[in-house]
Amino acid sequence: MLISFVSFNFVRSEDWWDNDWNYREQIIILNAGNSELINYPAYINLPRREGMQSDYDDLRFVSNGFLLDYEIESFDAIHADIWLKIPSLSVPSVSIWMYYGNDNATNGQNKSGVWDANYKAVLHLSESSGNVFDSTANSNNGNNYSTSTGVGIVSGSRYFSGSDNSYIQILPSFSLDIPKNFTVSLWYKNDGDQVQYATLINKEDAGQAYRDRNWWISFTDRNQYNWFKASAVGNDNYIMVDTGKKRLDGNWHYVAITYDGSKSNIIVDGGVDIGSHNKDGKNLEGQGDPVLLGKSNGTRNRYYKGWIDEVRISNTVRSSDWIKQSYVMVVDNSGYVGFGGVTPKPKPIIQIKKELPMEQIAKILNLNLPGKPVGGIIEDKEIDCNKNPNAEGCSQ
Repeated sequence: MLISFVSFNFVRSEDWWDNDWNYREQIIILNAGNSELINYPAYINLPRREGMQSDYDDLRFVSNGFLLDYEIESFDAIHADIWLKIPSLSVPSVSIWMYYGNDNATNGQNKSGVWDANYKAVLHLSESSGNVFDSTANSNNGNNYSTSTGVGIVSGSRYFSGSDNSYIQILPSFSLDIPKNFTVSLWYKNDGDQVQYATLINKEDAGQAYRDRNWWISFTDRNQYNWFKASAVGNDNYIMVDTGKKRLDGNWHYVAITYDGSKSNIIVDGGVDIGSHNKDGKNLEGQGDPVLLGKSNGTRNRYYKGWIDEVRISNTVRSSDWIKQSYVMVVDNSGYVGFGGVTPKPKPIIQIKKELPMEQIAKILNLNLPGKPVGGIIEDKEIDCNKNPNAEGCSQ
């Protein structure tokens, strides 16, 4: 009888990222616009899957074999709120893999890596108490002055009581001194009527009402939005943009302002209401001032009453597609994020590399071969354990 031996080569699915992870699931993200978005921070409302660690530390997101940066804003036993950096959100969609199911995995987050270099402040406002923290590497954290926690559009938010002592202050920072080419955005939900020029967010000189003004988002006495920009000292040298629509209905709304040095825009709810104004290109003055949420830094009695969530400040003009995507992914996450179903790690394929007696081959393949001659041989055959789970060696 031919004497030989079996050499087993355990081969996983060729595109399985890491054998220490037992499950993966495809995530498909739709692009709501007409242009590719580079390094886009996508919001994922992730239901917890069986096999995930309770703290979600074993999550890994992979595209084309490369790990993606992500941030877990909050989590519980039911779901996690995740911000995921997508290198290229193409049209009409992009597909990535989520891996989990590794009890030995440690936290894989890279919070600051999610937000591209143009983001100068990202405040989720989901902290359970006290000050609020910037997710970028710029450390533009917010000092809390008598705001309280509340339910946000994503996880938690902060409630502002509509008084002089209820606000959040981001201290002066060189990274926030942006003379032109910037975008500011946030979500808000008002609590009843507002005072004239109730201010959601602003960056302005405390001693100069209408002068040396940088930017602000507030409501006029008509309960519309407006945004002021002063390019030189003087009350008449500013831009005011109104959308012409009321958005104080007690629901969550998304508002973004952009300025490119000459044109200013206010975009509400991803483009439902848009206001624009052009003026000779000038840089904003009054640099070195703090950013305030909930009240004006330049004029008293302009206090906002309600909730604010997900504040962003960028030193670039985000495109209309970027702003629209940021709206729809929060307000309709299930409509723009799809899950492809859980795939367990495949069992190995066993490769038989040596000549073997037919009886041994039959045993390995779990075959009944009566009448076959002793000493028959077979070369370089494969056993697919997914098709023959009871074959010898497939229990590993």
